[in-house]
Amino acid sequence: LVAVRVQAHKLPSLYSLQRRGDQFVTGPCTQDSDCQQGCCGFTSGKCAGPAVAQTNGSGGCGFGTKTPNCNVAAALGLSDCIAGAKNGDLADPGVQAAAAFAAKLDNLPFTPATASTAAPPAAAGPAFDPAGAPHVGNGAGAQFIGGQCLSAADCGSGCCAGPSGICSGPGAATQAGKTGCGFVAPK
Repeated sequence: LVAVRVQAHKLPSLYSLQRRGDQFVTGPCTQDSDCQQGCCGFTSGKCAGPAVAQTNGSGGCGFGTKTPNCNVAAALGLSDCIAGAKNGDLADPGVQAAAAFAAKLDNLPFTPATASTAAPPAAAGPAFDPAGAPHVGNGAGAQFIGGQCLSAADCGSGCCAGPSGICSGPGAATQAGKTGCGFVAPK
């Protein structure tokens, strides 16, 4: 007979860096894509429902980024975004998958984004968020994740990812067709 002692509250933290998109609500996370519902509480670092995180003290979604977001809530057509939230590409496959999961879980209507709802990228890679147009190429560091950049100086995150020049969180700079930080537009 072997006795095994496991502390249940520590189990989720053992897997938070190994599991992508499988973390449940209240489980620890380091970025939105860790969570089933696509929302890592901006101030809490815990997975939350995308709408609930806007109002429950989680500070919105987007833990590990410069500003909170309500990407999945917006993709679901919900209007309760926290003040100051900056959304990325709502047509991003990760956002769409999380929105589909949350819609099914919460019995919400959801129509997936089509390719025509996203702005075309300058080269291969994810589409740019058209709301970021005023921040392109000014070097002020005001561009949000998902907005077009000509160099890292444009991005609040400090990461301009190739191949097209899109501001990205450093941890996500090789996802969704991106080729990593360090993109500089040819002059």
